[in-house]
Amino acid sequence: MTTDMFETVFSVGGMSCCSCASRVRGILTGRSGVEGVDVNLGAGEVSVRRRPGGDPPEALAAAISAAGYCVSVTADGPAR
Repeated sequence: MTTDMFETVFSVGGMSCCSCASRVRGILTGRSGVEGVDVNLGAGEVSVRRRPGGDPPEALAAAISAAGYCVSVTADGPAR
C-alpha cells in the first residue's frame, strides 16, 4: 500500500458565495481517493488532496462542471 498523495488545484468560475463553496466541497468530498478539499472562495480555487488510484482530475473536474461551474485544472502533482 502506498502513502503517496497528490494535490490537484482547480480554477472554478461561477463560485460566488459561501453556498457555492459548500456545494463544490460537497461534490468532491467522498469521491474515490479524495482525502481533503480546500476551497478558496476569494481566489476561485479548489485544492484537492487525493490518493493514487482514485478518481483522476478529469473526473473531479467533470463532477464540478456538471453542477454548472466552469472549471479547469491549474496544477496537478505530488502533494506538498
